[in-house]
Amino acid sequence: MLINDSEGFEALAWIPSHVKQRKYKGLDLSSQFNYTALPFIDHSVVKGILKTCPYKPSYIIERNLTRYEGVYLVHDSSVYPIDNTYLGQPRVPWSQGNKLVENQTVDNVVGKYMTNLQDFQRGYYLKHILNIEQNPDPKNGNRFLLELKLGFHGSNESFRLSEYVFAPIGKDELCFPEGMVWQRNATVYFILPVKNQGKWVHHFATQLANMSHNTGDLDFHVVIVDFASEDIDIDKVFSVWPLQERYTLIKLKGPFYKTLALTEAVKAVST
Repeated sequence: MLINDSEGFEALAWIPSHVKQRKYKGLDLSSQFNYTALPFIDHSVVKGILKTCPYKPSYIIERNLTRYEGVYLVHDSSVYPIDNTYLGQPRVPWSQGNKLVENQTVDNVVGKYMTNLQDFQRGYYLKHILNIEQNPDPKNGNRFLLELKLGFHGSNESFRLSEYVFAPIGKDELCFPEGMVWQRNATVYFILPVKNQGKWVHHFATQLANMSHNTGDLDFHVVIVDFASEDIDIDKVFSVWPLQERYTLIKLKGPFYKTLALTEAVKAVST
């Protein structure tokens, strides 16, 4: 158990059995805690290093879809480095995790970005590539999310840079995609529809509280829709810091319906 609370909530140590037995590897976030706590380089510092260009992905569908059609139109992104999202046997197609960005692509995009950054802000240098996400568009070009750990000459401090860039087809230079500046303080909402899934709720609460504690990120809110669960006191579980002021509990009666739960939860999301 990683959470320490003066009143003690032993139930937070509950872990679903197959997780405790390590049948599910899950994501190893321990190394990420180090960089998510780093100070951000604000976009205003780097906005002059690249031009801004129009951005409209060709894969966006602007028509009504037939029933189940959307299942076959999922647009996948690729990641770097490997993120351990393979959840089953390699021979089972649906167990496959995120695709990997090719090393050459990573080197090319990061190299171009750092060249432009150092021409504009000479003090920064690359320490480590933390995370790359590639959103491919064979017609218009590829969008990337670059997350880099940077140093500054003359200082021992490290910084975290997180920026979207776009590589248009047929052009050798990068640009900032119009309308794609990351709002770092946006509140992330988690929707949790449950009925007698107490151990999973305990596990979720523990993981979320620990990640918030380790990263310092408090910009989240959990909406729990509970269909009269008898195996958990949700208010008690979420009464620990930093969850106690960042959750909403909606109580419903009757059989469990996920669609109903999602509909009710969305109504509780502030816009």
